[in-house]
Amino acid sequence: MRPAFAHLYPGIPTGEWAPAAVMRDRVLALRLRAGTPATALQIRMLDEDHFEYRGVVSAGSRDQEVRSRREDREEEK
Repeated sequence: MRPAFAHLYPGIPTGEWAPAAVMRDRVLALRLRAGTPATALQIRMLDEDHFEYRGVVSAGSRDQEVRSRREDREEEK
């Protein structure tokens, strides 16, 4: 997390790297404790302006690129 946004995430350390999934869980827990409505939790948890990323693509984001079923591969043709 960028230090300039630390006031928005009390209790979450700044300047230390953690996997995005771990940081997402921390932010989600913080928002749930604060009573954030469920509809507001449907937005992206980690604002790109508030957090820095190392650029490693997660397996989940590659799901659209990898088509293992023959039917899926045929649809792309």
